[in-house]
This record gives sequence, C-alpha cells and structure tokens, in this order.
Amino acid sequence: MYKGQALRESEERFAVFMENLPAGAFMKDVPGQVVFANRYLRDLFGWGEVIGRTTRELLPTELAARMEQTDREVLARGPTTLTEQIRDAVNRERIFQTSKFPIAREGRPPLLGGITVDITHLRHTCLFYPSDATHQRPRVDLGGPG
Repeated sequence: MYKGQALRESEERFAVFMENLPAGAFMKDVPGQVVFANRYLRDLFGWGEVIGRTTRELLPTELAARMEQTDREVLARGPTTLTEQIRDAVNRERIFQTSKFPIAREGRPPLLGGITVDITHLRHTCLFYPSDATHQRPRVDLGGPG
C-alpha cells in the first residue's frame, strides 16, 4: 500500500511541476506523435488536446518539416540545442532556445524529449546593447560549464 501511495504522490508532484513549468516541455514518439505537451506550450500556441497529433497538425507546414527533420536527427544521432523563431497563438514572433534529446526505454522504441525556453526578451536586450567594447552590457553568469 505504501509503495503505491508513494508512487502516486511522486507522479502527482511531477505532473504539477510540468504543468507549472514556465517553459515548454514535450515528448513525441518515433512516428512524431505528441505523447506529452505541458500547459505552457498548449497555452502559448492555443492548442487544445495535442496527444496523438503530429507537428504538421499543430504548426505551419514549412516550420513543422524543419522540426520533424531535427527530431529524426536527434533520434538517430543524439541531443541538440537550437534556436527557433515561431509565431504564437496571437501571431507574435517568439524566439526559443530548444533542447531536444532521445529518451531510451528498455524494450520499447525511444521517445523524443524537448525543453524550450522563450528567449525573445534576451535577444531583444542583446540587440539593444551594442556589442562593441565601449558599452557595458548587463551580464548574468549562471555558473554553468564553460
């Protein structure tokens, strides 16, 4: 009984976390059907139910084709991070940094996972501050590798 309750609580915590994450999170199967998309993505793009739908069903054809190509490359070769320009549900152009990665599953085909962060404001800030040495730009050091 305790293990079952602990598992339910763990799953509930994870679901609440993903639904409140201020970034997009998604998973797709090998054929490209969405198996998970968090509330951030669904709200941003005005999507209703997305489970079982493909990228081509959710986004403009040309953009979807590029994304699907990247998805195939990630499943074949491994993780990647890229910058994407996409229009949201109210037709505002957004810039995202998206990390895609394969999710191995024992005895089953892998899934494609992704986290996408809206960096539109960051990009606009970089454009506002010239890159020459005579101007000081705000700097945020997140203490990551490199």
